[in-house]
Amino acid sequence: MRTGKTILYISYDGMTDPLGRGQVLSYLEGLSAYYKILLISCEKKEPFRKYEKTIREICEEKSIEWYPVNYTKSPPVLSGLYDIRKIRKLARKLFRKQHFSLVHCRSYMASLVGLYLQKKYRVKFIFDMRGFWVDEKIENTWDRKNPVYRFVIRYFRKKEKLFYEKADAIVTLTESARKVVVDKDLSNPEKINVVPTCVNLHRFQRFDLQKRLEIRKKLGIPEKAFVLLYSGGYGPNYDTAFVLTVYNRVKKIFPDACLLILSKDGVTGLEKNNDTGNLFTISLPYAEVGDHLMAGDLGLINYAHGFSVAGRSPTKLGEYWATGLAGIAPPGIGDVDSLFTKFKNSGIIYNETTFENDLEKVQATPKEILRGYAETYFSLEKGVELYRGIYNKLLMNE
Repeated sequence: MRTGKTILYISYDGMTDPLGRGQVLSYLEGLSAYYKILLISCEKKEPFRKYEKTIREICEEKSIEWYPVNYTKSPPVLSGLYDIRKIRKLARKLFRKQHFSLVHCRSYMASLVGLYLQKKYRVKFIFDMRGFWVDEKIENTWDRKNPVYRFVIRYFRKKEKLFYEKADAIVTLTESARKVVVDKDLSNPEKINVVPTCVNLHRFQRFDLQKRLEIRKKLGIPEKAFVLLYSGGYGPNYDTAFVLTVYNRVKKIFPDACLLILSKDGVTGLEKNNDTGNLFTISLPYAEVGDHLMAGDLGLINYAHGFSVAGRSPTKLGEYWATGLAGIAPPGIGDVDSLFTKFKNSGIIYNETTFENDLEKVQATPKEILRGYAETYFSLEKGVELYRGIYNKLLMNE
């Protein structure tokens, strides 16, 4: 039952992108039962053309008011600040008409607007940091030697400090990230909440052998082959070397092993850097990913190593578990190490020496057990309730 409170949610990620559709909108569909939701998002031209109608239908069904803004691609950084100006102008108009009580900002770019709205209209501001965004950029994209990027880094470090200080609530994806924020005394520990990335388990169904066989046949993958699978984004934040290391180790055990990549991004470096044997790459609509995961035997979690990985909560792990697929990861990614310990034989932290024995253990884990792990830790309903608790606490004295 709706409380009568209005929430503005700002996302720099588009709802017509897989991440926005799978993560942001799934949460908001659940939260819309309790609050009136206004949603501002930045939409890229081609996905918006393809999926605008689908997103509008979802929003209309849930009475979510969606206000898409055109995403500006270039020049880097400056284009983002231009988009933020557009969002800020739109948010002012929405406040004058609807007087929302709280602004929930997904990551750093959106939080530039949240900070402004908090100061101007005294609305509650949630800094949903997701991860250590500035550090991710420095580790993978922003060159500190470039004077332009040095300025950009200084600018966002100052804003980051304000987000930590001024936000009425902070959301991190992992206990590891929360510990970093607390240990560095960046913010009041009482303001920090951990909400792991969640998965809509209605979209990622239980393992179905028939679907597995159908997908393998469609892709030309042998029915009995061992399939190492990777699903998700693939860019500068990801480590091709780790994929090849694991794949070549698997091939020592299963010489006919296949590597299946499900990604909308171009995957480079696999063919030319090593003998990948049977490599299959495919770009899919979000709705078809779940069925294709069932074609795999082990699911890769892969990020380039750096400080920022402490804030990573891989959505793909929940999707893997939901469809009966154990995971494999390098050490130190968010809470993954502790999750593999907590949920017995659910995944492997890669170690060359123990790999074969570890693989044997996770392969013996029943797929229904893995599904249960997903329901326990990654369920969308759990995430909605965690966010609802944060909202209600902030709105209590409204």
